[in-house]
Amino acid sequence: MTYQLICIYISLKQKLSIQHLNNVKVNVENMHKLKHIQGWNTSANHPTTLLVERIVKTYDSIEDAENDFNAQASTLEEIGIALKDGSNAVGISPSSSETFDICFTGFPAKDRTELTDLAAKNDMMVRKSVVKNLDILCCGKNAGPKKLESALIQGVTVLNKTQFEHFIETGEITEG
Repeated sequence: MTYQLICIYISLKQKLSIQHLNNVKVNVENMHKLKHIQGWNTSANHPTTLLVERIVKTYDSIEDAENDFNAQASTLEEIGIALKDGSNAVGISPSSSETFDICFTGFPAKDRTELTDLAAKNDMMVRKSVVKNLDILCCGKNAGPKKLESALIQGVTVLNKTQFEHFIETGEITEG
């Protein structure tokens, strides 16, 4: 099923923001296991992944979220959550404890080889398709829509090359 999500979100760096995602795809059968939500970020114009546990509140409209933003910030500060400025970042939890699985798609052969080597050096299991316990789908410019759709339905984190390289360096998944 495809949804729209409007929410107030607190990043791992304690930055509060309003997130508006379109084309949020959720596998309804696994709603109780849902850890990540991914959709098309309307303001940043790229896919964004959010940790479900960091969603403060959801809304029916952007206006409702904007009107409630300061109140939510005050409430969080009152209960001891110090909000900070900084770039948004989101962490991930692997879906399988035995391996951290990644698939690269839509890259020229040379780039795919470099990315595969980088993943292997960082103890990741490189897969050729969207498998059951896939943790990350890293997409290049020629990524096929079927792999992307399968990954989104499964709740797989989707990254571009820059986001993947940042993840390797910092352990964080940036929004852009």
